[in-house]
Amino acid sequence: MSRTRMDDSNNMTPASAVFESPQPHRRLKALEIIAYKGERLPNWMTTTEPYLISLVAIELINLNLSENVLPPLGILPYLKIVEITGAETVSCVSDSFYGPNGTFPSLIKKLTFSYMQNLEVWEQAHRAGIGNHPMPKILSIVYGSSISEIDPLDEVLTYFIVGRLR
Repeated sequence: MSRTRMDDSNNMTPASAVFESPQPHRRLKALEIIAYKGERLPNWMTTTEPYLISLVAIELINLNLSENVLPPLGILPYLKIVEITGAETVSCVSDSFYGPNGTFPSLIKKLTFSYMQNLEVWEQAHRAGIGNHPMPKILSIVYGSSISEIDPLDEVLTYFIVGRLR
């Protein structure tokens, strides 16, 4: 499995410039981004047309974004493992997380939100003709979250909620 690790913690170049070009290979299988300090995520991550068409696993750790929107991961056809940790500006997992007509075609195996102190709402959007977005087989919400609504939990096979849950 090919793997790319991008760590911006010791770089003096603005993070957004580093991540915009060069872009990772379209057939990358795993992506880990640590301590990203750009104002927003690069275009290749936020486009509504899937760029990383073979991505199976993504870890977004300690994102320091000025915007509070997660990338549209629901459009990635093979994505199975998502870990989002320390994205403190994110208060809502909104419809944009799924992308337009995105439904996580691969049915996510594991989804983790951790140390996201401002996370309050996870919207389970309904779209005409598509129905409910599938829930992951394993859902973890760990420390720092003050999430008050997840609907429906009964579709999740295993879930862990550690820390604050209203």
